[in-house]
Amino acid sequence: MNEKIKQKGFIKTPLLIAIISLLITVSVVTTGVVLYKQGKLTPLIASVSQVFQKTEEVEPEIKPEESGMGQEQTLSEEMIQEEYSQIAQELEQAKLQNEEIERARQEAEQEAEKAKTEAKRLKAEQETQKLVEQQRQEELKQEQTEEEKIANIKIIDEGLSQLISETQERADIFSQAKDEADSFISTVRNTMNKYSDSSLIQQSGQQLIDELNNLSFIAGKLLSIENSRIRTISSFLGSGNIPSSNDFLFSKLEYDNYFDQYNISDAKIDSLIEILVSNEKIVLDEKLQEKEEEIQRKEKATQIKEQLITVIQEIDSRLAVLDNQIKEKEAEIENERNRLAPMSIIEARIAQLIPEYNALINQWNSLLNTREKVVTLSYKVDDYFNYGTPFSATDRAFLLSLGISF
Repeated sequence: MNEKIKQKGFIKTPLLIAIISLLITVSVVTTGVVLYKQGKLTPLIASVSQVFQKTEEVEPEIKPEESGMGQEQTLSEEMIQEEYSQIAQELEQAKLQNEEIERARQEAEQEAEKAKTEAKRLKAEQETQKLVEQQRQEELKQEQTEEEKIANIKIIDEGLSQLISETQERADIFSQAKDEADSFISTVRNTMNKYSDSSLIQQSGQQLIDELNNLSFIAGKLLSIENSRIRTISSFLGSGNIPSSNDFLFSKLEYDNYFDQYNISDAKIDSLIEILVSNEKIVLDEKLQEKEEEIQRKEKATQIKEQLITVIQEIDSRLAVLDNQIKEKEAEIENERNRLAPMSIIEARIAQLIPEYNALINQWNSLLNTREKVVTLSYKVDDYFNYGTPFSATDRAFLLSLGISF
């Protein structure tokens, strides 16, 4: 019996050691799981290793003979069964605790995974929100940039429009100057035609026409430049850009050159207009003087003509009287020739009448000659009246002999 007990004790002791080792292992594993979460696993592993090292060191010292002897002094088989049962319960309890710990671990891992997923979701939401905010900021920035661009274009267009307006004003001035120059050429030509007999007007008028043509040409060039500028500036409206000097067809130097010539020509035209007006005044004064002289001449010619007519009338009247006297003398002489009287008496009477008759004839001839001179002079008076043909000294003397003062 005791041998059996010894034999059973010999068999059960390694099993007890294995169970104890398993219990320690389970406890270590369970504790390791918990301590792993707390970062304390390394010291525990070191302790367990030491325990197993001691166990291994002790086991070789147990000899079969001593074990058999010890079994006789150990607990009975029932006590071992109780211990085994207790150890089994403890193992079962440890197993349950291990399962509970494993379940807690799994739940913890699930919670951790859930928290990790939630963190990822929150991070994704934050990233998405950040991207949305960045996109919104970019849109706002783009809208602001677009608004600034539109405002900048508006400001630039206002400046360009002002520049176009100023350029158009200059273009209108040059266009008007060209039209006025072309129109004034006709006026000058009319003035020259009006005073075609005045070399002074012809010379100054032609100089003015030449300079007007020059101004018209220069104004046309400036007008072309200004219109080209307007087209170039207008092409930049709405672009937000400002034209440079390279964008224009004509250089500033070329424009300034024409503009200087324009001012010089304009000033020269003013001077030539003053000269033409002055010359016209001189010619008008001369014309006025000539007109006054013409009026006086015509008045004088009319007066002389009237006086000559009176002289002719007087001569005609005297000629008529002489004609009657001559006819009477001729009849008296004819009667004496036909009278019945001695020839000596008749001849004596005729000889007395002939000188009287000749005197009448001489007067007739003299008056007739004077009348012819007066008539001829009246024609000269007409020329003097119409053309201002001067009288000769002889004519003046003849008029003076008639009692007409010139």
